[in-house]
Amino acid sequence: GVRIANGDVVYDGGGPVDLQGHVAPNGSVRVSVSGMGQQADGQGRLSRTLGTGTWRGQGSLGSCAGVWQAERRG
Repeated sequence: GVRIANGDVVYDGGGPVDLQGHVAPNGSVRVSVSGMGQQADGQGRLSRTLGTGTWRGQGSLGSCAGVWQAERRG
């Protein structure tokens, strides 16, 4: 899973994936993930309980794009 720790976006999954990101004090979030020749960037906004945003990716098989949603758990 992905979690927020001290404003940093942290990926707990493991494997051949590198995820880096940060959440600003106003809730704006930016994330970059790469692995196995593929790369995607995301941006959006988080509130105390929910988040939404968009992502775009590029790799050897072409490009892709979509939306993401998040919810607070625990």
